[in-house]
Amino acid sequence: MATVDAVLFDVNETLVDFAPVADGFAAVGLDPRRLDAWWRGVLLDGIAASAAGTHAAFPDLLRQHLETELIAAGRRDDGGTDRLLALFPELECHPDVAPALRLLDEVGIRAVPFTNGSASIARRALERAGLDGLVHDCWDVGAADRWKPAADPYHWACDRLDVPRERVALIAVHPWDVHGALAAALQGAWVDRDGSRRWPSYFHAPTAIGDQLDDTLRTLLAG
Repeated sequence: MATVDAVLFDVNETLVDFAPVADGFAAVGLDPRRLDAWWRGVLLDGIAASAAGTHAAFPDLLRQHLETELIAAGRRDDGGTDRLLALFPELECHPDVAPALRLLDEVGIRAVPFTNGSASIARRALERAGLDGLVHDCWDVGAADRWKPAADPYHWACDRLDVPRERVALIAVHPWDVHGALAAALQGAWVDRDGSRRWPSYFHAPTAIGDQLDDTLRTLLAG
């Protein structure tokens, strides 16, 4: 029997594929190899703002960090920032999202994308994939006014679900997000898609680990 009543999904990179953003970097004259460093900068500033007791809006962070990349590369903007930002609402789901959501639907467990970014990105990607009917809702941390991995967003989500924290799981490709959920008394499952990382020894051990979203969920649900 499943040990969870609801599953929260991280969105950026967990549900949606960032590959088109790398292509977008190249299209505006940026090095696609800078994508990971740029994204880490966005996350760092958003999480740092939360740690300092303030809130940074996701679109503002995206824009300012993209502008910084263009300046550092010696490129004029010429609309490049807007073209890159326009890619985010068009991102597609990873192939393992569909079987994962169908699995939860079959066993009657609610699925909710829950992101530091914009809930609309997840909603539009799921709609294009014909999977929007398999999720309970799509949420972002705006209402909690703090970014994951602070405890407040996870607790806000559990309260909104009206499910005890220990019966809610967060699944993500980011170890820091999984650790945040575990530290907030939820369960946490890690998806290591490329198999190139080790779980950080200084984080709480995840409830489940897998190399695909659906396999990770099966391990989680098996208890």
